[in-house]
Amino acid sequence: MGVKRTPGENNTGRRLRKAGMEDDRRARIAALKVAGLSIRQIHDRFEETGVINPDTGRAWSIGMIAEDLKIIDDKWKAEAMRDIGAWKKIELEKLEDIGGPGKMASGRRRRRLKRRQRAAKMAAGQRRAWSLRT
Repeated sequence: MGVKRTPGENNTGRRLRKAGMEDDRRARIAALKVAGLSIRQIHDRFEETGVINPDTGRAWSIGMIAEDLKIIDDKWKAEAMRDIGAWKKIELEKLEDIGGPGKMASGRRRRRLKRRQRAAKMAAGQRRAWSLRT
């Protein structure tokens, strides 16, 4: 026949409820994975605590847990890449603000920077000469 529905329930309500259950299950799986549990241990924990698949009345299968972990991992990677992209953007903006010796304020700052650059070149040259002697 089909799925039994309560009076007034439509497919949209069922999908929303199912999506909420998936989010809850994935949040629990993510927390247990971060705690260091394996897929089998997560399955066993679900059996112990009564986190069950409403369609079967049993704990969620190991395959479903593995699939959820893959989805969670992909989501974490996407968030990490987005965070790295934001960090790169901030760092590039800082570099653009600094510019270079030509874009810095004239005068004392520029002279100080040039002195430091010359000193760094000399120190590098002295290091090379010293390493050749030994």
